[in-house]
Amino acid sequence: MFSFGGVQFIDPDGLFWFVVYLIPALATGLVAFRPQLTAKTPIIVLYGIALVAGFVGTAYFWPRTTGF
Repeated sequence: MFSFGGVQFIDPDGLFWFVVYLIPALATGLVAFRPQLTAKTPIIVLYGIALVAGFVGTAYFWPRTTGF
């Protein structure tokens, strides 16, 4: 994820995409190196919010093109 974020410097909205890639990178690092923190309720709620936001964003931005 850090690598994908790093190559976004040539994109006009590269900062946006860097943040988009940074969020799962931080979440994965948190689970890998501090798993005891992920068992707490606030972290689980944040993961749930991120999951719902991902589904809503996908549904909203999904192309309306037939056969996509």
